[in-house]
Parts: sequence; structure tokens; C-alpha cells
Amino acid sequence: MATDVHSERLAPNGPRPLYEQLADIFRRRIASGLWPVHHKLLAEPELARAFKVARGTVRVAIGQLVKDGLLVQVQGKGTFVRGSERRARNPYLSFAELLERAGVSYRTSVLSFERADDDPRVADILGAGPFVVLRRVRSLREGPVSLMENVLAARVCPGLTADQLEDGSLYRLLESRFGLQIGGASRTFSSLAADADLAEHLDLPVGAPVLEISQVTHLRDGRPFEFAQFWIRTDRHKLVADFQRDFGES
Repeated sequence: MATDVHSERLAPNGPRPLYEQLADIFRRRIASGLWPVHHKLLAEPELARAFKVARGTVRVAIGQLVKDGLLVQVQGKGTFVRGSERRARNPYLSFAELLERAGVSYRTSVLSFERADDDPRVADILGAGPFVVLRRVRSLREGPVSLMENVLAARVCPGLTADQLEDGSLYRLLESRFGLQIGGASRTFSSLAADADLAEHLDLPVGAPVLEISQVTHLRDGRPFEFAQFWIRTDRHKLVADFQRDFGES
């Protein structure tokens, strides 16, 4: 069974010290992309309250990851995800922009548009609310191809309305209308069987395979501003990436 990095809990009576368990949780959040490179961790007292441990336990866990090269502490600014692995770099494009580049026409339907003071999915990613929560379906000529859920920090898109989301790229709108400078995103890919909700919105039988993408999007200065999840029918759209070996690195 896959681990839900959003809801991991410590085992106070377990055989391993709490600081080791906490360090492992932090490692999984970094590896999954939930905490992307440049993500700023909550302050030690806030992490201690969130995980119901002593502040010293948090400090030791963070110290382990600093030693491992996964975190870096900046005096007066906080603790940030450093990342130790090299990642392939590609121009960051939204799903809508990829379709446009391929010359594929599409339409977007807004299922819901809400403002929320809190959202447990993003409390340790985007910081305090309020948030804008979007749910949309994107369709091609053949029918629906993706269900999209976006949780945005409301501070980056004041005045955003549902009617602005019917056509075009959300990220292009955020850049052109609200002046955001989007740096990129960390994505986690997985597959699952469609439940009743996905089956209804993607016009699939229950149990059909669906590609799931979880994503944390950040600005050029490294600040995360969005957590998103996408579910895609791969029989109607395939994701293709081209990579080139860099012989200058060895």
C-alpha cells in the first residue's frame, strides 16, 4: 500500500526514536515532491506542535537532514529544502499549454470555485490560508480527458473569478493578470483505478486505469503557491518527454 505523505504520524511507542521517525517523514516529503527544492519548512515550534513532539526532537531530525544535504538552514530566514539529486530540466508547461503546442483544441468546464480559510492538504506546503480551491474538467473533441483540482494561495490571485477559468491556461492567466513569475513544479506520477467520482467525470467505467499527477508549483524565488492534482485518461492523451544525455557530466 502506498504511503500517504500528507497524513503520516509518529509511533511514540515504536522501536525507533521519534527523531528518526520524523526525519524519515521529512525525507519522504522531499522525495515525493510534496516539499520541492526551495520549500521553506515551518518553524521548529510549529513543526513540534504539528507532530506533537518536543522542539528538541524536531531540531535533531532537521539536523540529520542538514547533514545529509537535503536541507539547508539560512541564518535569520529559516530552513529550506536543498535537494541532493540532479533532476532533468525541461521547459515547464501546463497541460493546456502542451495541448496548444500540439495544435489540439480543448475546452474547460469549471465544476466548483470556492474560497477556504483552511485546507489540511496544503497546511504544511503553502502556509496559512485563505486559499482558492478549483475543480475543473478539461475535454478534447473525443470527450473528457482530465479532472483537475488546484489549491492556490489566495494572496497570489486576488480578484480571481470562475468565469476567467473557462478557457486557456490557468498559469498564463496568473502570469498575465496577476503578475506571477512561475518558476516550475515538482510532480509525482502514479496510477490508480477510477472510483465512482473519477469514472463519472472522465466518462470511464469504474476500475479503469487513470494516471494521477500530484504537483507542487512554486514561484521563481522558490516560494510554493499551489498544490494540484490531476487525473488523466491516457487513452485520449499521452504524456511524452524528450531527454538528451549531457556528456559533459560524469
